[in-house]
Amino acid sequence: MKFLEYALFWWLNVFLYARRLRLVLKFKRVVGVFPDIAFPKTYHEKMLWRKLFDHNPMFEVFSDKLQTKAYVRAVSPSLPVPVTHWIAHKATDCLSLPFHAGTVLKASHGCKMNHFVRSSALDFTRLIPLVSEWLSTTHGVKDHQWGYLHLQKKIFLEELIPAESGAGLLDISIRCSDGRAIIGSVSADIDTENVRIAYFDEQGKRILEGDGPPVANRLPQDFSLPLAYREAVDSAIKLSRGVDYARYDFLFNGQQLYAGEITVYPAAGLRSGTDGVLERMINEVWSIEGSWFLTTRHRGWRSLYAKWLRRQLTV
Repeated sequence: MKFLEYALFWWLNVFLYARRLRLVLKFKRVVGVFPDIAFPKTYHEKMLWRKLFDHNPMFEVFSDKLQTKAYVRAVSPSLPVPVTHWIAHKATDCLSLPFHAGTVLKASHGCKMNHFVRSSALDFTRLIPLVSEWLSTTHGVKDHQWGYLHLQKKIFLEELIPAESGAGLLDISIRCSDGRAIIGSVSADIDTENVRIAYFDEQGKRILEGDGPPVANRLPQDFSLPLAYREAVDSAIKLSRGVDYARYDFLFNGQQLYAGEITVYPAAGLRSGTDGVLERMINEVWSIEGSWFLTTRHRGWRSLYAKWLRRQLTV
């Protein structure tokens, strides 16, 4: 690296450390090292760089649950998505809109904003304040997840996917880089204390057994991978073309595979559940050379920085 380029990266890191000190300190606390933001090399550094530099307009599409459904329908029309019954913009709209059991009320602009509808008789004295809180919340601010920061806030009622077998629903996630499947995972009882997960390669071979979650949280060794896993891989590959990296989520109810969310900041880009092995496997395939930032024309110092970063990535 030439001295001028080294100096540019060094000063840019100094500037970013000063401007985003809270993010840098959290990175150090979780990952264990200080990040090289200006010239990212590891998975976690690339995630932090993505938050600060790579403002791909598609990240806003993927961060919005309703826009993601539209994207899936456009790219893969034969892939089912959960039915949306209605969309609203105000909490008080819930008072005049129909509810029925077997649905879930969601916010389109963030995570962990769900209310499962068990009966058509709802307690609006609790529901309206809850939804009002959702609509007043901008998700992603704490960890600077850019894709969420400017979304239009909506709520919608979605049909729950019925489990067609005694095994319940399976969550299937495929990590892809621009049309290439990297690694997949299958989870049962997700978001519960009894969650169980296993990791698989593109062909369905079980991997990461020694570096995955605790034994109690792993799917049993005799777990039979459903044929829907292959369908999920193929669908994720199709959905991922033109996107340098994302995680593509699906639900399988024993008979039918449904498209779920597309996540560009998994675990806010920080948490490691596999002692870093999963992240290293992803990092070997994920190159930011195909990112929006490095394939788009910029002005001023960003143009110079992008040019020099592209040059270093090809060395």
